[in-house]
Amino acid sequence: MPINEKYTILMKKAVGDLEVAKLISKSDINLTENVCFHCQQTVEKSLKAFLAFSQIRFRYIHNLEHLVNDCITVDPSFREISVPCSILNNYSMDIRYIDEYIISVDEMLETVELAEEVFDFVKRKTVESNF
Repeated sequence: MPINEKYTILMKKAVGDLEVAKLISKSDINLTENVCFHCQQTVEKSLKAFLAFSQIRFRYIHNLEHLVNDCITVDPSFREISVPCSILNNYSMDIRYIDEYIISVDEMLETVELAEEVFDFVKRKTVESNF
């Protein structure tokens, strides 16, 4: 698959995860962990999309800290989003299997904001590059 096609597919999937997170976050049902998981997925796909856009083979990993560091090697300004990536890294696959971890509504809403911030950052970086 061509690199630019990977970028497009990953960004569409990131948008989908972000939209699902926003919709679920407004639900009356307490699905905070699901929202946080989709936020983590939004960022994971966004970072991989940037790497694909930059014609860098990305690793098939879920660790956002590793992925943002890969992005920093291409564009040092990605340091700006390293803290949100570090926070959202806590909501990867494991969170879905830990019963003792309770995510508050405020924490959930913060993850939505952070995911949106990272997604918008990646989108600006790739749009500015005249993709």
